[in-house]
Amino acid sequence: MQSIEAGVETGEPPEWAVLERSLFDLLSESIDAVLENYVDENGHIRWPPDGGGYDDAYEGFSNWPLLYLLGGDERVLESSIEQWEAITEQFDREGPGSSHVDGVDEYPSALDWMHKGEGFQLFYYICLADPDNDRFRDRAERFADLYLPGGDADNYDPDSRQLRAPFTGSEGPSVPVDGPWEYHEWKEWYGLPFQDVEGVETVADLKDPENAEQMGEVLAERWRGDTAVNLAATSMVTNAYLLTGDEQFREWVLEYVEAWEERTDRNGGIIPDNVGPSGEIGEYVDGKWYGGYYGWTWPHGWMFIGESMIAAGENAALLDGDADYLDMARSTMDELEAAAIEREETLFVPYKYGDEGKLDFLPLDDYVLRADDGTVFQRDGWYEFQPMAAEYPVHVWQTSMREDDRDRIDRLADRSRDAPRSILPGSKKDLAGNEAAWASHLAGEYPEFPEEIFAHAHQQASERLARIRDDEDGFVPESDEYLNRRNPVDVEGLVQCTLGGPMAMYNGGLLQGRVRHFDPERERPGLPEDVAALVTDIDREATSIELVNLGSDTRSVVVQAGVYGEHEFGTVTYTVSNAGHLTDQALDDGSGGTDHPGANGDTYRHATAVNGDAVEVTLPAGTRTELELETRRFVDDPTYAAPWDR
Repeated sequence: MQSIEAGVETGEPPEWAVLERSLFDLLSESIDAVLENYVDENGHIRWPPDGGGYDDAYEGFSNWPLLYLLGGDERVLESSIEQWEAITEQFDREGPGSSHVDGVDEYPSALDWMHKGEGFQLFYYICLADPDNDRFRDRAERFADLYLPGGDADNYDPDSRQLRAPFTGSEGPSVPVDGPWEYHEWKEWYGLPFQDVEGVETVADLKDPENAEQMGEVLAERWRGDTAVNLAATSMVTNAYLLTGDEQFREWVLEYVEAWEERTDRNGGIIPDNVGPSGEIGEYVDGKWYGGYYGWTWPHGWMFIGESMIAAGENAALLDGDADYLDMARSTMDELEAAAIEREETLFVPYKYGDEGKLDFLPLDDYVLRADDGTVFQRDGWYEFQPMAAEYPVHVWQTSMREDDRDRIDRLADRSRDAPRSILPGSKKDLAGNEAAWASHLAGEYPEFPEEIFAHAHQQASERLARIRDDEDGFVPESDEYLNRRNPVDVEGLVQCTLGGPMAMYNGGLLQGRVRHFDPERERPGLPEDVAALVTDIDREATSIELVNLGSDTRSVVVQAGVYGEHEFGTVTYTVSNAGHLTDQALDDGSGGTDHPGANGDTYRHATAVNGDAVEVTLPAGTRTELELETRRFVDDPTYAAPWDR
């Protein structure tokens, strides 16, 4: 590994660096409030009396190990591991999970990949943060084996290259509906999955037991076979590959993604949401490419289809080095854009597709276009028209770095709410949602972004800590999402600014980023104490980073090319001082580099050949440096292993 000593005197440290370091301290301390108020001495969490999906139990802690691997306190990782173990024990077959799923052999017995994808974020981040943990390595292999050909659970059919059902798990494939599909108030937000069931025109009609029974029979027949959101399973198998390097895991991911690419091509460029065991699209749904479970019609449409297919494309690109695995996401987004309606200088794209009918329901987003009578507007089968969330085009672009993918971000920008150049108020369930603002920052259009995203995270943490303090001693959780709403660990800005990537797709994607940092002195992931980092630009061939040492001691930081060492650095150009030993060492380090005077007469730009997947940078106390790293993308085999272990 090439080592360089860099830095010029900081003077007054930049505001973003001060906010970044203080955010690490605040978030690391904030976990105590959660543990003290909602976790008992066994690590078991408070749970609502009526149960709920235990994926939400994991979700309340999902970004804790991510905070650690960015540079948070070591006890954050320790608590993350303890909570995963305790929750897994708590929600075994005898635990308080929902009626349709329990844990068997530490894994959901049978559940869809929308919920599993969310719930396993905590697991993936622990594996990445602590790849030498034998217990989690063994689990990663065991969980991935559930989806390989010949596995005991028989979830995968290698001949048709399909997962056998919408529900898969430790006890094999199964259908999501086995009995009446009864009325629940929350179904009013999503509408009906089908419009052709006699006597069922609205969700309210399900209050009639006969109607609920009839709808259940229809769903049991139609919600079978493989579904598009099953693509999120590729993250579980990719996770196992990154830990072990076992080729069978890589081969399965590429095989399964390629199968869905072919189905998308056969469907005219838009991904179908269902396929039968013969390989026929719509085999169980009267030949229709829509109507599958967690598909285009019910309940969320593009929201989770998009996340699953893009996460799968990212996984395949990581394992094979080819960003063309995102073509099915590109072509699907192009179809949505072609169907869009322009309002307020913003393209409102459809999130759902279904049979023509009266769409008399209440979607979660008030921004969805309505018809004159107040029902949801539908045109040519498309409905729920709304601005496309920026995470979809941003994720595709950050993987490919293609100009046409960058243009798609601009075309689909939500200008009606000025999202490209402002931080969105509040937060999504995953404490993210500011991908548009981050992309604008990288384009030089939002220079205040680092300070504002860190200030936003400070505010989010403070508000959630206040909510925790307001809970009385006899607090009873109001829902299975109560921990999500109280989790103060908002790391979106830290991911974007220090790694140069967006938050992972919440529906089970893996972490993305241009770089990752390590502390060589403590031999752990994350920025060293006192060091702040800001990725200021990324493109197809280079990565620009600013590093600042705010402390009174010399610090060293290892900068890795890619989250998984999948990239490689060529030449690094960096700023050094013209005074003292810094320039002397830079000139005499034997690296063959050259010095170039900068704009300031006391500052030089020095170039050094790295030609590897990491570089160690030493920063004397009170100094900063700007690095420009020539980057060769997707040229190395990805791994969770730290640079010193490779």
